[in-house]
Amino acid sequence: MRGLAIIDLETVPRGAVFGAPVSVPDSVAMPDPPGSYKKPESRQKWRETHGEAARVTAWGKWALDPLRAQIAGAALLPLGDPDAEIVRIPYAPGVSMIDAIGAALVEHGIDGLASWGAFDGTILRGQLGRDGRDSPRPSMTRHQINARLSRVLEVSSHTGRPWLKRCVDLSVWSVRRLHGMRAGWGLDSTAEAHGIGRKTGVPSSGVLEAWALGDAGGIVDRAAQDVALTLAIADREGILSPLAEWWSKC
Repeated sequence: MRGLAIIDLETVPRGAVFGAPVSVPDSVAMPDPPGSYKKPESRQKWRETHGEAARVTAWGKWALDPLRAQIAGAALLPLGDPDAEIVRIPYAPGVSMIDAIGAALVEHGIDGLASWGAFDGTILRGQLGRDGRDSPRPSMTRHQINARLSRVLEVSSHTGRPWLKRCVDLSVWSVRRLHGMRAGWGLDSTAEAHGIGRKTGVPSSGVLEAWALGDAGGIVDRAAQDVALTLAIADREGILSPLAEWWSKC
């Protein structure tokens, strides 16, 4: 499976400042009160009591939006080489994360990505062409990085529903997802069901806090652990065989 890599991204909402206290940007509007609040005075009371907390929650969800998230750390593991190690891509001030990831794809000859869930590919696609700066690798040109990212994140559609041709969601082969467990096929719950060690360090809910504390290492360690868990689950569930078949047809 040379040319294919497992990837994991950690994200925070756009506007979060690295190494600074969490502060919701002024551009984030306060959500409307729930529909059950009909009277103007009750709606105003809701805004005064719950409005700011609702605004913080709404902003936090930007971390899951391909167009409103920013990448806080990434890790990838090239497949096909038993000696390959997980590549950690931490955030560094002044360096575009999408460029750093693109440079890693060029350096390791990656033309396709596998992840647990469809989140990572769509986030990368949403970031494509944003925040471009000078190449993070002196030996690489802007053209090389953009060309590799465009190839890996190529969109295709035959029925009107687009998908990323060279990015695959490994969870589609998970027996827990096939069984219809709506909330039971996430990475953490699937790993726990297999008895594959729980993760330590920065939890999923703590990425924004780690970002505010300037803990780039803790964030990228979490991404690396997710990559290792993904590979372990894929091996345990026999997913690597259909993955290889899919990759051979790309």
